[in-house]
Amino acid sequence: MRYGSALLALGLLLSSQSVGAIAELNVPPRSRRSVVPLGLIPEPLSFYESMQRALRRSVGESFAANELRDAWAAMELYHLAEIEHYLRREPVSLQKEFEQVQEELQEATGRSGSLTVAIYPFLFADRLELLLIPPVGEPIRYRVPEADEGTVRRVVEDLRTKIQRDESQEFMEPAQQLYDWLIRPLEGQLQAWASPQFPQPTTLVFVMDRELRVLPIAALHDGKQFLIERYAIAQAPSFRLKTPPAKEKRTTRVLGMGLRERPSLTEEVRSLAVLDQVTTTLAGQHFTLGNLVAYKEWHSVLHLATMADLSAPEPRNAFVQLGAGRLSLHQISRWRSPRLTDKVVVVTSAKTSVQHHMVPYSLLVALQASSLLTPLWIDADVVNVPLTLGFYQHSQNQPTIALALRAAQRDLLLGRVRLEGSQVVGLPRTPIVPLDHSVPQTDLSHPFYWATFTLMGNWQ
Repeated sequence: MRYGSALLALGLLLSSQSVGAIAELNVPPRSRRSVVPLGLIPEPLSFYESMQRALRRSVGESFAANELRDAWAAMELYHLAEIEHYLRREPVSLQKEFEQVQEELQEATGRSGSLTVAIYPFLFADRLELLLIPPVGEPIRYRVPEADEGTVRRVVEDLRTKIQRDESQEFMEPAQQLYDWLIRPLEGQLQAWASPQFPQPTTLVFVMDRELRVLPIAALHDGKQFLIERYAIAQAPSFRLKTPPAKEKRTTRVLGMGLRERPSLTEEVRSLAVLDQVTTTLAGQHFTLGNLVAYKEWHSVLHLATMADLSAPEPRNAFVQLGAGRLSLHQISRWRSPRLTDKVVVVTSAKTSVQHHMVPYSLLVALQASSLLTPLWIDADVVNVPLTLGFYQHSQNQPTIALALRAAQRDLLLGRVRLEGSQVVGLPRTPIVPLDHSVPQTDLSHPFYWATFTLMGNWQ
């Protein structure tokens, strides 16, 4: 059964001020539309903001009472409500209990050999709360009083600014500070859970709050190494979003589509031909919505070498560029054609913002894709060929796509894959990939290049 309207849940919570209302709420499928049509609300933003404050207050009260399962339920509803508010439509979600989330983590751990945990950071005006959910046992809470919301926002912005200076090491200070807040409190417990029965690195699935959603989490640093050197990383907008079950390992079929206006993106599409996987490539005037719909059934990965603006305050202004025009998030969310429910969608040139941090999650939800891989900033196109080819090649022998992305990022970080003149050198299955033109000397080991890509949705 689907979970009911997130805005309805917020309305009940506001009127009752009871966390128990969250657990008791069970709206039948016919009630999936918001009870108050958005067009009839005189001041929709102030209405939403009052709902938002009520639900965030409920999260805080649950943490204060150490009712951690109630805190989890309230955070889940809050995240779903944010997506609904941005898209002006309700995301497809499930009535999923805490025990079912742990079952999902158990199945992922058993299938992949990677201990898989969920981490919920949640920001308050006076602190950061971390909720760590293991596959078995009770959730664990960590309180970080020095990491209030305003301070965290400033440090996230600082890291994003400094990491984009690709010759600089200035990013290290904010990267280490954020590690101390988000990861170090959990380290002891994560190490205690480590075991020889888990041959793969631990997978951390973050359900991020606010500006943390556009944080290059892979670049956090403990003073000795980057987070990606120890863990596989993914983000989930919510564990209650409906996603298709993980499939058995099979041949990856890649549909590559891209723009001709930017030579680097055209070259990116052509480079997909070196893959062992079955690949179809379309560019320029053939990069259309009609072809995307027509060809998607025969491919498991949709590789879009194109520009996307994932920083706009309204879904009508956020867009993915096609060969003959823009496809707005508003249009995507109202598609009548079959959804991309079993697809991995890769968008290789995008910009995001701290202020409008919900947009990348909203693109994933609007597409109803299984997974979305996208960069957090533009101007790093030079890395697209080595990173995405590495990702696809590693996906053939890694048990999850989160581990495949980690392997591709580490190849760049450690210098195993690099650019030399007019070729990519060191990919696992294709030692040399020729490019159409020589590229400037570029140090792809800098996190400006490899940390920009973020995996959202199904990490398996």
